[in-house]
Amino acid sequence: MGDYTDSEMLENIVFQTYSDEIRRIVDKIFNSVSVMVEVEKEVLPYLLKALINNIKKRDFGRDYEIKIIGANLVLDDPTYSSAVRSFYETLTSESSDSEKVYLFPHMDLITASQGGGLTGTSKLLLQVLSSFPDTRVVGFFDPNIISHKSVYEYFNVKFSLLGISRDKIEYLLTDSEKKTFKTKNFPPIKLFKYTSGINPVKFRKIINSIIADVRNYHGDNIEKFISSKIKDFISSQGFELPDIDIDRDIGGYEDVKKTLKENILDIIDKMDNFAKSENIEKIKELENIIPRGIIFYGPPGTGKTLFAKAIATAINGTIYVISGPEIKSMWYGETEANLRKIFYLARKNAPSVIVFDELDSIASKRESGNAESRADHSLVNQLLTELDGFRKDELVIFVGTTNFIESIDPAILRPGRVELQIKVNYPDREARRKIINIYNKKYEIGLTEDLVEYLVEITDDPIADDKYFTGDHLHSIMRYLKREIVKGEEKITKLKVDEAVDMLVHPVKLPVEDREIIAVHESGHAILSYILIPYRKIRKITVETKSSLSLGMTASEEIKDKYSFNKDELFNQIIVVLGGRAAEKVIFNKYYTGSSDDLLKATRLAELMVKVFGFDETIGPVSLVDERGVEKNGILKDEADRKVRDILKKAEDKAIEILNTYKDKIIKLKDLLLINKTIFSETLEEVLKDGKR
Repeated sequence: MGDYTDSEMLENIVFQTYSDEIRRIVDKIFNSVSVMVEVEKEVLPYLLKALINNIKKRDFGRDYEIKIIGANLVLDDPTYSSAVRSFYETLTSESSDSEKVYLFPHMDLITASQGGGLTGTSKLLLQVLSSFPDTRVVGFFDPNIISHKSVYEYFNVKFSLLGISRDKIEYLLTDSEKKTFKTKNFPPIKLFKYTSGINPVKFRKIINSIIADVRNYHGDNIEKFISSKIKDFISSQGFELPDIDIDRDIGGYEDVKKTLKENILDIIDKMDNFAKSENIEKIKELENIIPRGIIFYGPPGTGKTLFAKAIATAINGTIYVISGPEIKSMWYGETEANLRKIFYLARKNAPSVIVFDELDSIASKRESGNAESRADHSLVNQLLTELDGFRKDELVIFVGTTNFIESIDPAILRPGRVELQIKVNYPDREARRKIINIYNKKYEIGLTEDLVEYLVEITDDPIADDKYFTGDHLHSIMRYLKREIVKGEEKITKLKVDEAVDMLVHPVKLPVEDREIIAVHESGHAILSYILIPYRKIRKITVETKSSLSLGMTASEEIKDKYSFNKDELFNQIIVVLGGRAAEKVIFNKYYTGSSDDLLKATRLAELMVKVFGFDETIGPVSLVDERGVEKNGILKDEADRKVRDILKKAEDKAIEILNTYKDKIIKLKDLLLINKTIFSETLEEVLKDGKR
């Protein structure tokens, strides 16, 4: 290819890039089909010329007359209504001696949506088109301009002339440019990774802009240099270039990292290696197996979006994070148009990761009924269309994050659309330790190893019902400690760490008498668990939690994995659950209100024994719940409820019987807890060393 310096040459490269699509458009025109063409304004003048020339060359003796509608600039008619009126007059007055093709280069501007509604000009155009259904029309639409949904739906055939394909790269570079890239150990085929979503005209502008810098570059990382130059040129508003390393910046979550590396990042590395040897067949082979859809689900604040940014960083790509509710519009069709534009921009900025935060807000399960449900249907359908429209050779990865994966429409989660569904749960102890160390280094806080372990320990407590400390919580704690240093604190102490944690969770300050009750309660749980559950190790007992919903806690961990339990083992678990209540009875000869949650758990376990697992010999091997877990009404229900009460009564009696023999141990543990607030496994072992195990 020679140097491209004029309009004729740009017309040639546009034709070379989209030659197959142009021929198919002409085929549809010859078959009297109206066609919608998605193309950027930058390419439009050259595409029009290439399309007209192709129509004329393939005329085969038929008398085709090409008319361009609305191409002239009319300063006093910004609505283009005069163009539509002229189009109507042409249709009503012209003879049928020749076959006509009407090209609307600015149909997007003519029909641009205003506030989501149909403009008067759009209504008039649709009326004209429907009045002359045999008219051959080619409407051109720039994806950056949103037209009303009704206009799009008029066209049965749609072509998207956006981006470039890998095998066209060679037509867009001069021999000199190809030689330059190869000399710099950057095969031209690697340009595709960073330019697949841009049009050929912009591609030429980029090459003209960067080629001198590439020739003069003498650094070690030519790929990073070229990719950053390209991204600076094309990055759209809202897209960013993240710098989050999956190992350096994300602590813990080794299982999540392993899944992402094995299924995406390692494959992309292999593709880059094949690009160096210009092995296109191997690249295509790997492109077919890269998952293009990922769902990260789990509690809020656990780093789901951070993992998406790490993926974008690993592929040297851009990322666009959008909250699901942001794209919703009250106007008919505008939400779907917003969705189309977001995916278009993602392709334009490829390689890219497009993140829909709160995906359940726009892709919830579809239900028939009211207008809102019908709108949700339309939105989910549009999302499905976009997901199915990914080109295999474009590196665009869709990521959805949600706290409620069960709410998402099953069609979204179907393999082929979303192949990876990854749970990002609350960070465990090891993950919290790594997260704390990352921020300790980043903010230069200087926490000692002992203080890191202390922070890991105190963030093990729940902060609300079934809610625990997340990476976001830890980040806030570490920022608080950094602020203390900035304010003049010379050294961070345990007291300051406690202040930082308390700032987030506002723990309840208990009077001494309440703390004593809780200490007795937790001692009862710990002693019975130590005696009756050998596969579980008590890690700590505390009367200073960070949750108003759980004023004390006995934390344990499994010594070995166990998934199956017999009748005696479940009965022992019920005894342990009721151990706090039993200890109150042994020491104070009365019960307190703190056992309500324990009663719920114990009752549930007893119900499972009788109604699900068939562990009662009188009732027999029968399930008293349906496939949804809902209890059945029937002749056995009353009898089963009596059996449940019997199990609970026997379990409590057994708990009291055992703890009466350990009364001195309860008192000793209680006293230690009142002094130390928290005691760990070693202390518990020392107190109970003569207990059974």
